[in-house]
Amino acid sequence: RKNINLFAETFEPIEDNYYNIHDTALWNSSNPLGALIHIVIPMDNGTVVCSGFSSNTWIFSTMQAPLSWSYDGIHPVAGNRVFSYYTNPNDGSITIYTRGVDRFSVVEEDDTPIINLIMETGAFAGADGLWSDMQDKLALHINTNGGNAAPVQPIKNRPNYEGIRKYLRGEV
Repeated sequence: RKNINLFAETFEPIEDNYYNIHDTALWNSSNPLGALIHIVIPMDNGTVVCSGFSSNTWIFSTMQAPLSWSYDGIHPVAGNRVFSYYTNPNDGSITIYTRGVDRFSVVEEDDTPIINLIMETGAFAGADGLWSDMQDKLALHINTNGGNAAPVQPIKNRPNYEGIRKYLRGEV
């Protein structure tokens, strides 16, 4: 957790005197619950909060940062992401993984579906790239330091949110 920047884009605990937020110490503590982390994302930064934590896991939840102009507003996707590992009791091997559920946050007016599609496609392509790159860097780090690691093929399920919305409204 404390070395995530070795494997991913820039994750910065928020330090903001105006709002009296000083989360570097909290993020680096033994219990980072509630720490606000600013993520430098090409073209659209985002902020997350550490919303869950245990000895081998932490969870980020996206949020709209109520901060000064130097930070972002709405995170490009809305959702949660868990970072964890699993030790196989049969052979002692360790699987490091991230798992999440999210959807595109910024939606233009309903009469601009092509713009929505382009923005959503770009946001998820960026997210896919981030997590693939993170796996590659983590595997390289493990292999360089005497371990044996290989990225696994990601499993992606992208729900049809328009269909879900129609279902929730009783339209289907």
